[in-house]
Amino acid sequence: MKKTTLNPKAEALLQAHVEHTLQQIQNFDVIRAEVAAFFEQVAETPLSTLVPLENIQRIAKDRVLNVAPSNQLRTEIANIVKDALKNQEGKKTLISDLIPDATAEAVIGMISSDTARRNTIIHAIFSNPTTGEVFSTTISHAIKDYMENNVVTKKIPGAAGLMKLGKGMLERATDSNFDDALQNYLSRNIRNIMSMSEKKTQETLNNKRVHSISTEIWSKVKAKTVAKVAELIDVPTVDAASHIIVVIWNHIRTTKYVQSIVSEGVAGWYARNSNRSLVELLADVNVTPAFIVAELEPSLTLTLKHLVDNGYLRGRIEPLLRQFYASDEVAAIIAE
Repeated sequence: MKKTTLNPKAEALLQAHVEHTLQQIQNFDVIRAEVAAFFEQVAETPLSTLVPLENIQRIAKDRVLNVAPSNQLRTEIANIVKDALKNQEGKKTLISDLIPDATAEAVIGMISSDTARRNTIIHAIFSNPTTGEVFSTTISHAIKDYMENNVVTKKIPGAAGLMKLGKGMLERATDSNFDDALQNYLSRNIRNIMSMSEKKTQETLNNKRVHSISTEIWSKVKAKTVAKVAELIDVPTVDAASHIIVVIWNHIRTTKYVQSIVSEGVAGWYARNSNRSLVELLADVNVTPAFIVAELEPSLTLTLKHLVDNGYLRGRIEPLLRQFYASDEVAAIIAE
């Protein structure tokens, strides 16, 4: 921008104005007063007056749903996780230091008392055809192994021969191979076997038993250090997980379902909070005007001093004020 030449009096006023502004900017008493005045102004102003719902919806869509996470962001988050996993305090910190027994007991109580959800999971497992195949194969192998290697046949002379004889007679009587006959029987009856197994599992894993098992697991886990548990997650796992999470998010953020969740979530939050002030909303996350000033002062003081010392602020302020002092209105006042 071409520098406008001013008459000496206007130039002197301009330079005095610039110096005054720079001094005020560096005076934190002024900043503190301005922050206080701002929050006093908005303390009684509802959110709906400051920001319409449509603006928040647009920001959520443009900045959350329409923008893919950068590779740098993914890398930084992964690095933070890696640093946390190798933190030396983890060698001295027990899991019980992070999760008190009372909290663990509350979780165990909630899990062990949720009979309906537990039975639903058990039913889903035993009604799965793959589970039936595994059971059928396991039972078949167990029966054959017992017939060939049980203790009785080894201790009683001739018992092994009798078992083989009985197996041969059965095969001749049924005109089929014993293994095939056994497998056919299991295939025909596996549904009943699975149904009985499901019922027995539900009876065995009652509330008391689940509570006991969970308590036993917790007693072992809580004595471990964080570092020991962190050994289960290595660096390649963290990197792979971060890539997978990004791939998953980049897909689901484009789906109507997630877009609907975000839209309705924002609308619901706005409906519940549109009549509250900015001060009240900030207080929900423990942020007060005093907190903002206290946190800003150390860093802002250094930043402003740096920007003044290197001439940046003067270079931004002076051209704007020069336009004012070069105006016809100011020229007329000075000429009086």
